Amino acid sequence: MKNKITFALYTVLIGTLIGLTVFIFGFVLNQIISILPKLYPYNVLLLPLVGLLIIYLKNNQENKLHQSMQKVFLSTKKNHHLSLLIIPYQMLSTWLSHLVGASVGREGVAIQLGAVLSNNFQAKINNLNLTKAHMTSIGMGSGFAALFSTPIAGIVIALELTSVKINYYYLFMLIGCSFIANFITSSLNLPHFHNLIIIDYSNLNLSLIIRYLIAIIIIVTVGMLFAIVLKKSKKYLSKLIPNQYLKIFVFGVILVILILITDGRYMSLGLNLIDQSFNNFQAISTSDFLFKFILTILAISIGFQGGEVTPLFAIGSTLGVMLASVLFLDPLILAAIGYGFVFANATKAQYTGFILTVGLFGITLIPIALVALMVSKLINQRHSIYDL
Repeated sequence: MKNKITFALYTVLIGTLIGLTVFIFGFVLNQIISILPKLYPYNVLLLPLVGLLIIYLKNNQENKLHQSMQKVFLSTKKNHHLSLLIIPYQMLSTWLSHLVGASVGREGVAIQLGAVLSNNFQAKINNLNLTKAHMTSIGMGSGFAALFSTPIAGIVIALELTSVKINYYYLFMLIGCSFIANFITSSLNLPHFHNLIIIDYSNLNLSLIIRYLIAIIIIVTVGMLFAIVLKKSKKYLSKLIPNQYLKIFVFGVILVILILITDGRYMSLGLNLIDQSFNNFQAISTSDFLFKFILTILAISIGFQGGEVTPLFAIGSTLGVMLASVLFLDPLILAAIGYGFVFANATKAQYTGFILTVGLFGITLIPIALVALMVSKLINQRHSIYDL
């Protein structure tokens, strides 16, 4: 009984700490994003210099920080310790990346924040059959849940992307921490995206089914292509310019030119694109998804920090709107499917993509989301932006 009470208290403590840390990260990031229009275009001109600073900070703690996302996944397999230094580095480097307009995300940071915090608590509860691998997995799911206000999706992504041995204590803490972390960020009013869509299936016919199926195949294929292109781009650019400082400076200059040419439309997370996809889809152009795709691949490949998921949401929703205009389908439905399943296939977290889509857009999307889930599993069985 004493062990169970201690375990419950640690569940509350870890979930609360993850929620508070993710809130601080998300709050500051939102403030940065809100002032980007006022700083543009002068902030973008600093992008290559900020890139050099990010690489310097990373190399200054090479053994602890190098490829920290890979270290997180490695920790779920080999019980590795994760340094607390990852937290300030990831937060600062991501804030700086967004400040200069790099097209990067935020989920990678939230996952790492949660993973590092819970990983460092393992020694406190090592008598409950929870390894560092278990604790890292718990933190990953809880960080995702806190950032996107999707506790069930957070639980599912932890189970889907990690292969730890499941036991009672692991499941209980994963569920508890995910809901508690989400409760903390929601109570502190960290903005979360939800958009209820009501679908009427009464007019469904064979032509509509075929066109929706074509759109779904394209959407999940683009998600898989993102994962493939990102990994090949990282290898190619590193081979082309092996020096990290020179690489981020040279391609940072190219990134500046691309951002300025596109008038800053594809800076940062892409929340503007997501908002337009669901509230003003007429403003979405046929090339939006492609520009966001290219700028995100380039920014992440050369070393800017933050992750890929929110840009994937933007790529997916704008791709959905574009396909709807070509195939004469409902743009809101395809924006929602694109939002969930470009992400799902880029990460190979297809079940999470399904849960996320239904959770954010409503249960009437279940039939079409189930079809997208099945197509996703058929098309992509091995490609992921993560080293699984």
